[in-house]
Amino acid sequence: MPDEMHESSARRAEAALPDSEWCNRSSRHILPPPAVSVYGEIVERTEVEPGDHVKIDRLLTAILLIGAALMQIVTAAERWWPTCVPGAYDTKACLLLQSHRYDVDLPGTQWEPIGNAAVLQGAAWALLALAFVLLPSALLGLRSRGWRAAFAAVAASLMALAAVTTASGIIGHVVEVPGVILPGIAWLLGGPVLLVVLMVMSAVDRDTSRLPLRLVVLGGLLLASPVPQMFLAPVLVGYVSYDSSPWTEAAPAPFLFVAGLAMMLGSRRTGPAVDRSAVVVPASHEAST
Repeated sequence: MPDEMHESSARRAEAALPDSEWCNRSSRHILPPPAVSVYGEIVERTEVEPGDHVKIDRLLTAILLIGAALMQIVTAAERWWPTCVPGAYDTKACLLLQSHRYDVDLPGTQWEPIGNAAVLQGAAWALLALAFVLLPSALLGLRSRGWRAAFAAVAASLMALAAVTTASGIIGHVVEVPGVILPGIAWLLGGPVLLVVLMVMSAVDRDTSRLPLRLVVLGGLLLASPVPQMFLAPVLVGYVSYDSSPWTEAAPAPFLFVAGLAMMLGSRRTGPAVDRSAVVVPASHEAST
């Protein structure tokens, strides 16, 4: 009898809703009346269903990662094409371009610009930095201030490097910024550490359905990070240079593209997205208060 009275009161409350509110209410799971008010406040505050912002973050992250991959390829083409096409790596002109003074990853004091390569590299880093900010939410639904602060700090270091590199490319000479090595170290070490932490959390997470995609995304980003690239770039190109192997800037592109594609597939998967920030107060708890 109490259950029947409960259901009857719920039907009367829903019947009294305006048509627009009924459409919104019917598009989500109907909760018991004591929890509906709390749930409704959450939906009204976020203006999306819990979990929808996770799907949006996944889609945005995928677009940013794929965009960064494409920008890395364009950057490499700006430096190496058409002088260093495959088979011409040992020519005099290509050997000259392999000098570190043409590198665009944080230009040094002897740096010489080649076209818009530095500007393009800065754009690629900016896209990657934005993707890094969204990563904890997109992969695991982590939106707490601590996670945001940690990933935002590391992303800010990469964004600082992007700004210096872009400015150097626009001006045509190295923009010297005191302490610029610090954000470089933060990105070099902090980025991989946070990625490994997310890997561990993904492995122990109860939701194992997305584990393969998560590992593909994180593994791709790890392989695209600076330290692995020092060893992978010559392998991918198939050429060991005295300084920089031809097309070095494009070496992270396949890993970023695979990570972005995996994230894109994750955003299209059916099933509810987990939102770890939206907590619905149980009906029994609210009734007791």
